[in-house]
Amino acid sequence: GDEAVVDITAAFGGCTLRYGALCCTAGLEATRLTYGANLHNHPRHTAASRFVLLWGHNPAETNVHQMRWVHDAQERGAIVALIDPRSTDTADAALALGIARVIVDSGLHDAAFLERHAVGVDRYLDRLREYPLERVASITGVRALEIGRLALDYARLKPALLVAGFGLQRHHHAGQTMRAVSLLAALTGNIAVAGGGWQYANLNSHCLQDPPLPPEPTSVRRAIPVSRLGPALGELDAPRVAAAWVEKGNPASQNPRSLLVREALERLDLLVVVDQFMTDTARLAHYV
Repeated sequence: GDEAVVDITAAFGGCTLRYGALCCTAGLEATRLTYGANLHNHPRHTAASRFVLLWGHNPAETNVHQMRWVHDAQERGAIVALIDPRSTDTADAALALGIARVIVDSGLHDAAFLERHAVGVDRYLDRLREYPLERVASITGVRALEIGRLALDYARLKPALLVAGFGLQRHHHAGQTMRAVSLLAALTGNIAVAGGGWQYANLNSHCLQDPPLPPEPTSVRRAIPVSRLGPALGELDAPRVAAAWVEKGNPASQNPRSLLVREALERLDLLVVVDQFMTDTARLAHYV
């Protein structure tokens, strides 16, 4: 995610910068708006969980260092549940609200925790009334019985850990979806509990100090949004962008309007790509 990338552009002097992101930013901002900061338990506390809910997350292949803690929790009797988001843009938010509705209707929410720590609870509870199980089942394609069982297990088996993957927030209005999902931890009082909580991106693992860099240039540098990389590179003049350094990215196929991105990169006098793989962008580069 972009939060983990050190800004090495200071070493290039008066270069054109980019701002925004196409990675995990929507989920990070959703977490910040909901909980104030992107903080969570150390992954080793997963072993203390009685219920592990993986939402749009595939740790067996993409988070193998934590998967051993999931296996450890299973060996101690924990239940592991998986929700895969590859459906529609609205299904995940509806499912999260439907699960919350079941929990509240069953009286399994932590009212004391919400009273002490939460703001806007009444509006949230009012919103849940719009998502009875039957409606959620029709939106998601998941049977009402299965949604209800998942909700009750998540609420009753404590501590319960909810881990969301990056795929969950790569959709339209994904920030609101992430907020709806993340609120399940607060609703059930699974915050600040070993083996519980909401986990996303694990920014606490970024513990290395930034490398020493030259001081920032005193002149104001231009900046273009990542989402408009292709059009912006074609529009900039006085001066035009003549060279680009691409590190750990593949904008030729991953950025919006990729054809314009490719055309803009092909017009550059110099393109350097730092990557482990011969990506579409690397194939356009003068140096890899």
